[in-house]
Amino acid sequence: MPATIESGAVLRSITAMPELETAATVEGTTPDDLVEVGVYSSIAEGSQHGLVVLAMRHPYWLEPGSDFIRLLVEPAIATTARHQLACFDRESAPPARTP
Repeated sequence: MPATIESGAVLRSITAMPELETAATVEGTTPDDLVEVGVYSSIAEGSQHGLVVLAMRHPYWLEPGSDFIRLLVEPAIATTARHQLACFDRESAPPARTP
């Protein structure tokens, strides 16, 4: 049952997020149909990079491994996704320290 909170005069309903889907649980799509474009140390980091793919207006999947998370996309966008992810990583890196 969704929780309801009152925020000023507006009543807002909050619903729990659904469980994460892995590629194996999405009907018609298996890990063999997808391409790995990144490997991350946490779901949070994988999800953050997945937003780059969403900004491209394409879906992504996170596939958990034993101590890593794989970011998977459809084969048609893999090259572009890798490029955009590399741009995101460069833009997100802390600035180089100058002497």
